[in-house]
Amino acid sequence: MQGVTLLLLDVPQYTLVGIDTQMFSVGPAFKGIKMIPPASHFLYYTSSTRDGKDFSPIIGFFIDAAPSKC
Repeated sequence: MQGVTLLLLDVPQYTLVGIDTQMFSVGPAFKGIKMIPPASHFLYYTSSTRDGKDFSPIIGFFIDAAPSKC
């Protein structure tokens, strides 16, 4: 099975990024998400304060992850 890599560069630290049912808190080394199964997925994100108490509205959209044809 081939996985897809989604590059998400320069995402501010403390942002919450999610795909389907998985959510990640962005740290200083975050560069994206890898090993995504080829299919349609729901990607979403929200920014938060450093203490994690306040969040902006969640923004999300669907992506169609497919392996490159190279």
